[in-house]
Amino acid sequence: MVRYPLINQHAVVLDAGLDGLLTARVLVDYFSAVTVVTAGTLPAEPALPQDVWQALPAHVLAVQGYRNLERLFPGLTAELMVARAPTVEWTADAPLLLPGGWGPRFHSDLISRPVTLNLLLHLIRKRLIEYSGDRITFLEQRQIAGLEHNPALSGVRLHRQDDRTLETLPADLVVDAAGRRTQLPDWLLEAGYPLPQQTINGQEEWLAVGLYRRPPGFQPGWQALVILPQPGSPGAVLMPVEQGHWLVMLTGCDGDPPHDRTRFLDAARELPTPALYEAIRHALPLTPVFSLSEASAVRWHFERLLHWPDHLLVTGVAAFAFYPALGLDLTAATLAALILREALEEQRKQRPDGGLAGLHRRFQSRLSRSLALNWRILCAGERDDRVARLTRRYVHGWLAAACSDTQMLHNLLLAAGLVVPLRSLMKPALLRQSLRPAAESGVINELPPAFEPERVHKTITQELAAVARLEDP
Repeated sequence: MVRYPLINQHAVVLDAGLDGLLTARVLVDYFSAVTVVTAGTLPAEPALPQDVWQALPAHVLAVQGYRNLERLFPGLTAELMVARAPTVEWTADAPLLLPGGWGPRFHSDLISRPVTLNLLLHLIRKRLIEYSGDRITFLEQRQIAGLEHNPALSGVRLHRQDDRTLETLPADLVVDAAGRRTQLPDWLLEAGYPLPQQTINGQEEWLAVGLYRRPPGFQPGWQALVILPQPGSPGAVLMPVEQGHWLVMLTGCDGDPPHDRTRFLDAARELPTPALYEAIRHALPLTPVFSLSEASAVRWHFERLLHWPDHLLVTGVAAFAFYPALGLDLTAATLAALILREALEEQRKQRPDGGLAGLHRRFQSRLSRSLALNWRILCAGERDDRVARLTRRYVHGWLAAACSDTQMLHNLLLAAGLVVPLRSLMKPALLRQSLRPAAESGVINELPPAFEPERVHKTITQELAAVARLEDP
């Protein structure tokens, strides 16, 4: 339902990626016109991944992300089904190999329909256009040259890709959703604003990913695989996507990432289980192997700045960049969109004249509160301070307990997928259990444990019931 957009208000979103599209979906309810600027050309149909960022399983265990997508685009779950996206019940269909052994397999409502990022963007963009009509415009082949001040922020400067012509796009609100490619720090310095504090957590970890076609007749007893990295061996994710394809990602800490299929298979052979290697060695590769030599998690503290233009917001990965291998981009993007909707709703109540003063602080502060703890714990990286050491000890304890305790594993997956806040794991009883000395582990089985489900297929009714289970924050 359209929320009576502000008359003669124009919002500009920088980038047409996941963050940009979800931001535009919220803005069309509050602004009379929204323009999404992108440097590329938007494809008419979803294509195979062309680089590592398109190929990454950006939504592993993104149950909360899919639930939020359904809130933003009611009926999208059914469209994913039509697009032949598989249904994955992550606690039953996806064996999880922890450092201490395989986690238990059991039924839960942790259900999602994973797809490739390109298909997801195509479906979201299509739904956005249908919903918004002529109030949204996609401006393609435009490179952002900087912010326009007159003297306050009044728009953005653009370069046309074809002839490098400089043009100005007026805006009442500019939202930077350009992710890791953002040039905002340079624009802020040019405009005379101070740079916000930046926190970078790095770790010596590589990743490599490729898209495969599932071998005909392959029936391993699972749909997905999640293998956490262990000392001396890489980690991996095999995630089923549309059309019977697999997205396969390997991560490791030693040496260089594999750059071709032969080395990719060699790395898969080093996993503590042969299950993934046996799955992909006869699978047809659909893309080259895309790799990333090092990973970093970056956080910008925009909420701390006192001197900042009211008409500029920063969302998604441009504000909080988790480690790419975590697969949190989809969930974090949907959370940011819902926080923006909440901030705009309050802004409209407090400023019915359409004024935007105070919107930046309201939005950036709430975004920070929502993601800061998750980022700090999940992206502790190689920091050696007391909090980081305690965090790693706590996580190791949880992983050890989850090998044999169904409830501990369920709670861990709920928090890791941002279905519940990470602080929910800090309950005294759970904390005591996670810090107990781990039992001596026996021989770890190389193959995933068998699982005989009570039901083989999840129906769309069951899936939608799981999606609708949580209320809007």
